[in-house]
Amino acid sequence: MLHLPLSCTIFLPSRPFTSEWLEQFFHRLWEHGLRFSKEQSSIPIWEEELEGIAEWSLTAGPGRKMQGGLTLKDFLEAAPEAVIGSISLWDKEVEMHMGLDPSGTVARNGIDILSEKKPFGEVELWVDGTYLHTDRTLAPLPVGSEHGRLLPPAQQMIWAFTHWIGVICDEVGALFAAGYDPVLDEPGGEYYDGIQQLLAEERIPPYDQWQWLIFVAPRFVHAELIRDVYEKGTYQKGVYQIRRTRSGGMLAVCPPANYRYEAGEAFSYQNQGFALESPPENEEQMERAILHYARARGIFAQIPDENMVGFMEDAIARVRAYQESTRQDAIVQTLPKNKRILIGSELSLSDLGHRLEAYLGSGRKLRERNRFFYVLEDRQADKKIRIWLKDRSREEKASQETELTDASYRYELEFASMYPWQYYNDPHKPSQLVEETAYAVFETLKSTGQYRLVLVGIGGEEEEIFEPGTM
Repeated sequence: MLHLPLSCTIFLPSRPFTSEWLEQFFHRLWEHGLRFSKEQSSIPIWEEELEGIAEWSLTAGPGRKMQGGLTLKDFLEAAPEAVIGSISLWDKEVEMHMGLDPSGTVARNGIDILSEKKPFGEVELWVDGTYLHTDRTLAPLPVGSEHGRLLPPAQQMIWAFTHWIGVICDEVGALFAAGYDPVLDEPGGEYYDGIQQLLAEERIPPYDQWQWLIFVAPRFVHAELIRDVYEKGTYQKGVYQIRRTRSGGMLAVCPPANYRYEAGEAFSYQNQGFALESPPENEEQMERAILHYARARGIFAQIPDENMVGFMEDAIARVRAYQESTRQDAIVQTLPKNKRILIGSELSLSDLGHRLEAYLGSGRKLRERNRFFYVLEDRQADKKIRIWLKDRSREEKASQETELTDASYRYELEFASMYPWQYYNDPHKPSQLVEETAYAVFETLKSTGQYRLVLVGIGGEEEEIFEPGTM
């Protein structure tokens, strides 16, 4: 997805950076409908456009940058002192940016002045990535209605950008231009330096090295090139559309896979799936999310867009995993969680707590809550059980006990897993470990013959009673 700026570099015969050339060039773009001020002039004539506020900058050399926010006329008057510049262009409410180095004076980093100029000048057009988000989809409305559109905004931006590249190439007498997908292509400076070298040799890059948007000057267009691009040219497994510009140049366009026509509908289904998934509410909603992701995946496969097919498969797998997790959680709710041992002893909580340390490990007394807290850990078995020793006579629930668990059983050991079932990837594992630990402790305490004991199930049922002297 082109959530990074979309850029195209245009190569033209080297020419001085002069006010006369710039004004003639800008005036032609204005005649095509572009503006240099964000707001439309109340009097739509060129003289008023020159007086409008424009966003621009000029560079006269290292450390000599003139930042603008003044009028377009100010830009043109300051241009003779500069070697390169940049300016904002407006297509309706969409802002584009144009970098100007018609004399080929500046290095690829846009900062250093070259001791030897490049063979050809360069103009760059780029548009900010915020206009290219594919989650901004529009429902199709009847053609001819006030707001009727067939393309979502991101696709409109791609085609608008393509149109303006054709216009600018014609107006500056471009020799070649290349736009690229900043996510997948990343050709680097050497790619553009290579184009400069080929043009110096009266050649252009072969069609199998082209990016998604290419302009070729009339002097390089011939029947064999057109036939080869038409029959063999591909980009991201798509085919080029060939358009003739007014100057007789050739535009070869194959939008990145995310922005081909069908992708608008595919992203619509993806966004609906995401909306159903976030937040998840019920099984039916999750199934509908999967159906929407599957529909999007099918359309992406036809484009083809292998990256988005993979994303949709990941989304389906994510929802399936959530469904399975929800089912396992439901299973966990039906399983015993905590296990208890009731203890009848005349010892104080502190004395009993310290005695139990011999069987349960080091305990920590929580005086304000009349409890001892233990952690039984078996790293080999990947087991960690939390155990509370409570004084039941001071717990609120003591008054609600049955005849079996009367006040003569003053203390209680409660067992619970410290890890959720997801840690073990098994909903049964925590309760299994709790059961095993509680039973082992019960048997250990029995072997001392010092305590009256009751092993209590999760539902409060008696599982085993032990009285000293009965072994």
